[in-house]
This record gives sequence, structure tokens and C-alpha cells, in this order.
Amino acid sequence: MTAMSKDELAAMPVEFKLNGRDVVGYASETIIQTAKRHGVEIPHLCYKEGMRPDGNCRACVVEVKGERVLAASCCRQPAP
Repeated sequence: MTAMSKDELAAMPVEFKLNGRDVVGYASETIIQTAKRHGVEIPHLCYKEGMRPDGNCRACVVEVKGERVLAASCCRQPAP
């Protein structure tokens, strides 16, 4: 068995539910990027000129099943 390269790992599809819909994201992208590809708008301030996706503004928080606190979708990768 061979180890996967960093690029292969980043391209791995991740299936999860987004607003009750089954969607496919990738290990290399964030929840907000996956949502945008699937036509789901999550309010956000980052990705604008002069702003970085650090999760500090908390405008893009989403509920993650099984977790107690909301997660910033701009810096959180999807998980099954």
C-alpha cells in the first residue's frame, strides 16, 4: 500500500449534509466554498478586498452536527 500525496489527499471527495441536502466537498476546500459551489449562500465578510478568511468576524458561522459550538465556515473543512 502506498501513501497518498498531499495533492491526492486534497482532492479527496467528502460527502456531507448541507441544509439537509447531500453534497460533495473536497478536503482542500472550506464549508463556505463547498456551499457556494452548490448554490447555498452563507453570509460572510471575508473574501472581500482587505479581508482574510480567519473566522474572526463570525458572520459565517454554521451549525455542525454533534458539536456544541458554531463553526466559522470560512476556515472549516467539511467532514462526513
